[in-house]
Amino acid sequence: ILIRKPSTVIFCSSSMAAALPRSFLWEWKDPNDLFFLWKPFGIEINEKLEASRSSDQLRYQIGECNYIAHLCRTPMIQINENTKYKREIRRRDGNFDFERILMQWQWVNDDRHWIDYDSNINDVLTAAASRSTTRIIAFRIGDVGYEVDLAENRQINKATKYKREIRSIPVYKRDYCWEYLDDEGTYVPYVSGAQDDLEEAYRNGTALFELEIFQRAYLFDLKDMVQTRKLFGTKRKIRRVDHCVAEASAVSRLPRALSSCDSALSTMLTRLSLNDYAERFAREQISVSDVHLLSEGDLEKMGIPMGHRKRLLSAFGEARMEDSIPNEFYCPITMEVMKDPVLAADGFSYERTAIEMWLQSHSLSPMTNEHLPNKTVTPNRQLKKIIEDRMGSH
Repeated sequence: ILIRKPSTVIFCSSSMAAALPRSFLWEWKDPNDLFFLWKPFGIEINEKLEASRSSDQLRYQIGECNYIAHLCRTPMIQINENTKYKREIRRRDGNFDFERILMQWQWVNDDRHWIDYDSNINDVLTAAASRSTTRIIAFRIGDVGYEVDLAENRQINKATKYKREIRSIPVYKRDYCWEYLDDEGTYVPYVSGAQDDLEEAYRNGTALFELEIFQRAYLFDLKDMVQTRKLFGTKRKIRRVDHCVAEASAVSRLPRALSSCDSALSTMLTRLSLNDYAERFAREQISVSDVHLLSEGDLEKMGIPMGHRKRLLSAFGEARMEDSIPNEFYCPITMEVMKDPVLAADGFSYERTAIEMWLQSHSLSPMTNEHLPNKTVTPNRQLKKIIEDRMGSH
């Protein structure tokens, strides 16, 4: 038996690697990230990981944290040596311009999900962080004034004094954009993780492949440029455009000015018993023809609680066939028709895998945002039978 001592490469601090095109990109993924998106390491860590590919382990420092990467495991993982927190890492082949690795500033919401600042605020924070003398930054989002303390990585609401944690992470700025055609005839960009997967398949010459987006299964035909949702068979056109073209087309998606809540949208909100939010939609100048553009992050910025956000997103669904399916069939977390519904302590039914994953890191209800008396879930067999009987007819 050959016993081999693990080789460990230890890097000390060094100057930033030159930002030249590379044939690789190292990324990490947080298991608690709502959308399970891959994020790139910074330039320096990318270079260190690449140089250590043949080693078992690599130690490095990011900010004040020390990490060890296990490069011979499947999957590869990164471990915070202080907290023992683990994250999966990977290496991607391709043609990557490291000058496109930029810093994205984010703030954490009440559900411990990280939300991107918009490009204007991101530029201000990035510029301030590069100047050691500037530690307090003031800005406004709508009618609300904020201060950011870069020394403590905190955002402070000037009026309420409420504090939120902030951070900056590397992101890869793409020179392309994948989009799908929505019901209003407008092309809408895919989320970051789907962008990467579509581009990788495109560059590899893959004509047909399956992909999950927000736990919904899709089949992509990159020859005919068509997306098919597997559950319902609904099809949409897709396209790949230059990033600058995608940014320009976004202008056509801006909502029209409204003096009061759009009547059709008001009717929808009333049907959902959520008409209290009508004024907020009017203030943000959003009409019923614009709601399909809204993400969960947009609704969160409007101050709408998570449970209500899920109901609204469900109501803003895309397929006509889905409209004939009762809302009770959908899991409030995945927005998919449930296959194994279970009843949680808050009285709501969820897909078993989704609520069990939620309960691993949360003690609040996804629907009401109130404390759960326990984390027990029980099979909802009656609902499961109703769903199976109803879906069997579709």
